[in-house]
Amino acid sequence: MGSGKTPQDRLAAGGRGYLRFAAERPQMFRLMFVSDLLGGGTVPPDAALAEAARESYFVFERFVAATLDNPDDRTVKAAAIKIMSTGFGFALLRMNNRVKPFMYGPLTQTELVDAVLSIKV
Repeated sequence: MGSGKTPQDRLAAGGRGYLRFAAERPQMFRLMFVSDLLGGGTVPPDAALAEAARESYFVFERFVAATLDNPDDRTVKAAAIKIMSTGFGFALLRMNNRVKPFMYGPLTQTELVDAVLSIKV
C-alpha cells in the first residue's frame, strides 16, 4: 500500500491507488467492489475469492491501526469502516459523474483526492 515514510503517508498512498484504480478501471472496480461476486446475492461466494477479500481487508486494517494511538479492536474497526466508506463513496460519486465542478470549485483533482483522503480517524 505505498512506501511513504509515516503510517499516514502509506495509508494515503493506498487510498490514492484505490481511487486511481476506480477511475482508470471502473468496470473492474464495480466487479470487485459493487457486484455480488463475493456473496451479496443468493449464490455463495467462491471460497478463494472470499478469503482473498478478507485477507486484503485485514491488511487495510493493519495500515489503519498503524495510524492510531493505542488502537484497540473497536477503534480500528470503526476507523477502517469510516475510511473505507469515504473512499468507496467518493469513487462511486466520481465514477458516476456525480462530482460536479460547482462542488469542488478551484480545487484540482489532486487536491480533491487529497481532501477526501485527509479524513480524520
